[in-house]
Amino acid sequence: MRLAGTSVPRTTLSLNRQIRRFRFLLARPVLAVLILVLQQADPAAAIEVRNVRVGVVADSNRVFVRYDLSTDESKPLFASLHISTDGGTTFLFPVGDVTGDLGWVSPGKELEAVWSYAPTELPASATYAAKIVARSETVVSVADIVSLVDTDRMRTDLESIEGVRHYEFGAELIDRTKDYIESAFRENGLQAQRQRFAANRWNAENLIGRWPGTEAESDVFIIDAHFDTVPTTPGADDNASGVIGMLEAMRVLSQFHFRKSIKFIGFDLEEIGLVGSREYVRAGIPEWENTLGVVNFEMIGYTCQEDGCDDFRPLGDYIHNIGDENSDALRNLFDEAAATYAPELVVLSTLATPDNPNFRRSDHARFWDAGIPALFLTDGANFRNPNYHLSSDISETLDFEFLTRIVRSTVGLIAEQAEPVDAGVGVSEPFGIDPTPARDSSWGGLKRIFGSAP
Repeated sequence: MRLAGTSVPRTTLSLNRQIRRFRFLLARPVLAVLILVLQQADPAAAIEVRNVRVGVVADSNRVFVRYDLSTDESKPLFASLHISTDGGTTFLFPVGDVTGDLGWVSPGKELEAVWSYAPTELPASATYAAKIVARSETVVSVADIVSLVDTDRMRTDLESIEGVRHYEFGAELIDRTKDYIESAFRENGLQAQRQRFAANRWNAENLIGRWPGTEAESDVFIIDAHFDTVPTTPGADDNASGVIGMLEAMRVLSQFHFRKSIKFIGFDLEEIGLVGSREYVRAGIPEWENTLGVVNFEMIGYTCQEDGCDDFRPLGDYIHNIGDENSDALRNLFDEAAATYAPELVVLSTLATPDNPNFRRSDHARFWDAGIPALFLTDGANFRNPNYHLSSDISETLDFEFLTRIVRSTVGLIAEQAEPVDAGVGVSEPFGIDPTPARDSSWGGLKRIFGSAP
């Protein structure tokens, strides 16, 4: 922390399924490109979408998507098709006319969905991918999600990043910390990227992990924490506590699917003026993305039990939950989540006033300025922790039970708002489509194979 001032019917194809299989085997390369696909596997999921592959039939302006669908239980599943024009990073392209094994379907092999595209509506240049999402009507328990928060994992994370994380006085560790965060994102199946920018002669980077939503992908919630320190401290509370909390929330939430997307961000250069969050808000949010709320972890690991040890209350055994007026609804939702999923956690919920600079002492402030709801979760920094910005800010001073309660509350909040779904997801390999309109829209190519149009 920096100092103050500083029900849908199942649709089917009219074409006999055996003929469809034969067509996929015999279609000539000039007419169809068969692309075998690696499944984006989710081994823990009860619902599995596997062996997704794509056939592009340019003569008819159609894309055929084959997939296998299985589940632990004998129940119908709702399947939907989503198309990416950026090679599989996002699936936002409006598919329009789709038929086949979509809507409510029974699990099985060789299911097929068909997208009939209008060539004139395709991007001039694009790399496509297809995604099948299959979900059930089973309600996912948020309490079960929250129960997976693991204190021991956070202790392990802290051992890996504690120390001076500064470009001049701890350059090796700050680089290792960035690698550690990015590796954690990738190991848990997130899309990971580095947002690079220059500041104070340093080549700085924000670390961004994205867990895409299954339906409302453009709606996003963020959990963040800055990872840099000032030169004088190993920064266990400031702000390794926030980083390990963010990473643990990521590990838990990424075991499930949600309708909306969730991002996890490690911000750089908070300590010299909220620079990383400034650059993210300025240049890191895609135009199509709608940030619904942010939870900023800023020093969330220190408590004190001696009378008078905290500047606001007799005992420093609570977490500050601070939001501006635009963040009021989100702040109240956090209070409710804490009461539900971590009832032992004492929360001091505060509406920030513009005349107090202490309310702006971390990365949430950049989101406030952009009109994005954001919460400032903090143990109080120098108003409680006597080790603030000192060499004594070490792991032995942290209260991991307290930290765990904060993470549980946040996981509960974000899980509820992002809306968990019992789903499986399968993604194809990237493929291409010739945007030139078909010369024969009556399936002339397949007539030559089968003798008649389907």
